[in-house]
Amino acid sequence: IAFNRSYDEAGLYELLDRVQAASPELVSMQVIGHSVEGRELRVYTVNNPATGPDTEKPAMWVDANVHGNEVQGGEVTVYLVWYLMENYGTN
Repeated sequence: IAFNRSYDEAGLYELLDRVQAASPELVSMQVIGHSVEGRELRVYTVNNPATGPDTEKPAMWVDANVHGNEVQGGEVTVYLVWYLMENYGTN
């Protein structure tokens, strides 16, 4: 994944979907609704189900691209999920 550029909505979802496809046992995705413009509102959950359901563990919510002028948030969020999966089990 190239982290030296900005991505549009479709590009961000594509990257997150790639991370999910590489670690389907640890990353899940669900659509929780749609924006007023009809865009999917997705939640990607990082969890090891072997240690229990995500709803029974401490959690951290990461939100990105809520405001139109905060475009770098999406890339930071993708990087966080990628980093966690890339280093899972070793760091």
